[in-house]
Amino acid sequence: MKINKLAYALCAVLTLGLASCSNENEWDEDANTSSATTVEFADAQLTIKENKGIAKIPVVCTGEQNGRVSITVKCEPIAASADNESAIEDTHYIVTSKTINIGSETQEAFVEINTVDDADINTNRMFKITITEVNGAKLGTNASCVVTLKDNDSAFYEKLQGKWKMTVYDYFDKVDVEWDVNIVGYDEGEEGYNKVLYIIGINGVNYAEAQLNYYYDLTTKTGYVEIPFGSFCAENLNFGGDYGVCSIYIYGVSGGYVVQDGGLVGNWSDDFNAITFPDKDTRLHGLLRKADGTQTTASWFGFSDVRLER
Repeated sequence: MKINKLAYALCAVLTLGLASCSNENEWDEDANTSSATTVEFADAQLTIKENKGIAKIPVVCTGEQNGRVSITVKCEPIAASADNESAIEDTHYIVTSKTINIGSETQEAFVEINTVDDADINTNRMFKITITEVNGAKLGTNASCVVTLKDNDSAFYEKLQGKWKMTVYDYFDKVDVEWDVNIVGYDEGEEGYNKVLYIIGINGVNYAEAQLNYYYDLTTKTGYVEIPFGSFCAENLNFGGDYGVCSIYIYGVSGGYVVQDGGLVGNWSDDFNAITFPDKDTRLHGLLRKADGTQTTASWFGFSDVRLER
């Protein structure tokens, strides 16, 4: 897909609203005059996921500051190696603006980049942002920031996340129904990363979820997902009558019996554009659990033949 560089009017207000079109006299009036001000990148290295979208790379002023500081930056690829590829500007990322103004009230601004999320499986890509010109301050130690664009396509846990169309056979109405859902997960470093995902929006309700356990074997390069029986779906739904306010938990039903152990296993396609659940004999039921903890066999929903497609 062709990527078009974003066009910005010359007089566009920059991040934090600290700069607008001005003439040289206005700059002179607003410029920092303190000799104790230093400007630099907040970090010498940063890692950003390829599918991040808009990412902000912070630039900070330290020391006494009585006016505006301006910097100009340039971007250049880091040479490719066995562990990484070069990130090319306007191909793998787009820079919003290379002139950044930093106000005295915040002492911080950002170089904004827009990452390009492709479908290629590749090693991480790297580039360097360097401050090439400074007005109103001295250049600090971190004159450059090395940015790593982390590939998300080889991380299948992350590749499964995003918008999907969920189709099921409704056991009660005897028809196929579909909903727009999102698969979401944990951030790297969190407890559930590479272990648990969630389908958000099941049964056509944006607060209803289905847990999706994630399994992948690096040795065999095979994996699958599973909707575990007994997992939480929704809470505080008022059904009135004998049930009142209930929470919903997902269980399997097979041969007329509720299945409490295991789960419904799904397999993703090679292109990650479909997830299918081959067990056609087990239905998923959202069973009501009363406020006092009593588990019932009354169903909020019941469906089989579960499919997810991009």
